[in-house]
Amino acid sequence: MSYLDDPRVFLATERTLLAWIRTEISILAIALLMKKFGIGEAVTHQGQLTSIIFILCIITVILSILSFIQTWISISKLSDQEIPGPLAKPIVLLAGLVSIIISVGATYIFMSF
Repeated sequence: MSYLDDPRVFLATERTLLAWIRTEISILAIALLMKKFGIGEAVTHQGQLTSIIFILCIITVILSILSFIQTWISISKLSDQEIPGPLAKPIVLLAGLVSIIISVGATYIFMSF
């Protein structure tokens, strides 16, 4: 990825993953608000609102998976000197997996109530 042997490259990858996770949480929050408070029911029928929420949740799951894959690829290209510590790589990848699990779980919960 880089030839700097600099931990800032790893930290930039980590910030990118966290930005994607923040975006996914925002999308899920919008879906929750729409589902819980019925935002948009005055404009659309109930079936259309559920479809919109489902599409938002599916987009979030796809974003979670893509951001995890992107992070995995980026981190695997780094040398040992670029990774700041022995636990840095597993923790970042665990955060990506948790993001995927939360997205899938939220999709299931939103569609069940």
